[in-house]
Amino acid sequence: MSKIKYDANQDYQVDALNSIIDLLDGALAGTPTVTTITDSSEAKIIPLETNILGNSLAISDEKLLENLNAVQERNDLPLSPSLESREFSIEMETGTGKTYVYTSAIHKLHADYGLTKFIIIVPSIAIKEGTYNSILEMNDHFTAQYNQKLSPFIYVRTKLDQVKEFIGDSEIQVMIMTIGSFNKKGKNVWYQEKEELSYSKPVELVKRTRPVVIIDEPQSVEGGVYGKGREGLDELDALFTIRLSATLPDKDSCQLIYELNPIDAYNLELVKGIEVDSPELSGETSAYIELIDVVIGKGKELPRAKVRLNKKNDEGITTCEEIISKGQDLANLTKIKSYSTVKIERVSKRKGRPPMLALSLGNGEKISLNPGQSVGGIDENTMVRAMMKKIIQNHLDNENDLRGKNIKVLSLFFIDRVSKYRIYDESGQVRDDAEYVVMFEELMEGFAKESEYEELFIDSDTGNSIDIKDMHEGYFSIDPKGKMVDTSLTNKEGKAN
Repeated sequence: MSKIKYDANQDYQVDALNSIIDLLDGALAGTPTVTTITDSSEAKIIPLETNILGNSLAISDEKLLENLNAVQERNDLPLSPSLESREFSIEMETGTGKTYVYTSAIHKLHADYGLTKFIIIVPSIAIKEGTYNSILEMNDHFTAQYNQKLSPFIYVRTKLDQVKEFIGDSEIQVMIMTIGSFNKKGKNVWYQEKEELSYSKPVELVKRTRPVVIIDEPQSVEGGVYGKGREGLDELDALFTIRLSATLPDKDSCQLIYELNPIDAYNLELVKGIEVDSPELSGETSAYIELIDVVIGKGKELPRAKVRLNKKNDEGITTCEEIISKGQDLANLTKIKSYSTVKIERVSKRKGRPPMLALSLGNGEKISLNPGQSVGGIDENTMVRAMMKKIIQNHLDNENDLRGKNIKVLSLFFIDRVSKYRIYDESGQVRDDAEYVVMFEELMEGFAKESEYEELFIDSDTGNSIDIKDMHEGYFSIDPKGKMVDTSLTNKEGKAN
């Protein structure tokens, strides 16, 4: 398998790196701090006898603020009036190389200032594994520049020998942690006295190294100013902290030193743009009415209903709010013919009862609405079918355009419930009558009959028709029995899945 080739001369990445390094302009690199720990208070305990080798760097707050403002001015960013902390932030669009930038910074900080202790904190296990592999993958690239390889490790609570190595080794140490490793003081091993460490707490040993802390996606790590993640970060006693994210929630107050926003990234051709295609629905002129409230008149005035309905104007069809009363001609009000069959029978608001709007529809049906309820409009099934048809048509058009170029076209549907696409019979076998499966296959069968697309439904190798059932598949979470299941947006701890 061929390796990824990295370019050390990408201007925007060089600018981001220099924004970090230039913060420390004029700093004095000291001899690594050494703390010797020997704990033999109990004869049965083997002394730790480990020298803690920590980062050492001297720079005043005044000089740091001066450097911060110089970097901000160079990057056309608002100047920080004061130094709020030794935490600094970088905003870079997803896919533009945040991991590359902070890995490069680790090498550069070691080369320029002899710093050796770094902690990378990420929001999830998946990102943790990806970060670890990415750093290893970049080793050859950075070795050519710095003649130094990184040997990152993932913090695991059952492998505390790695903590010993982190605090005592003179080579560059890079520890990768998830927020879950240190955001629960009552449960995390991070805060417990462990025999392997001569009954020291991992956090107490690590903080003595004064690590440089790198936070990947801080909005998912910190949990806000007073969150548990924030408390854990403060415990690290970092020499300084670099926060990198595509979407900084505290952009106005985070001591921003570099910004590559989505527009910049797109203009530099670093990321792709997207196009939005919306299906046209003939139902947009349906007689939609939603009751908002009932307004009580003065004296003998009849109650009137405050509603939301469709209305035609010079710009087309829009949904707007109106006040209507019993017997009013809605077709004349809205300029939409379909409202001619809707009659306002009664509007009421009685003590102890919710406001009510009674309507008579053209098919003889009578309906009563309470606030928040509606009638008419486009039903969900019609909307989904129209969107699915549009996606399939775009997919097939792309297939035609790219035919013969060995490029595979892939279209993704994000749905709200697995059961709309995948259902099982009593024996656990997949049924073929799930709502979206039936809808998809009906639409595909229709396109297969059109001359413009019929060749796409023929296997070029065999000349046989391709079974439409083989043209779609689902990708979902799986339960212990192997069945596809729904997942919530957040887990039990409220973290994004």
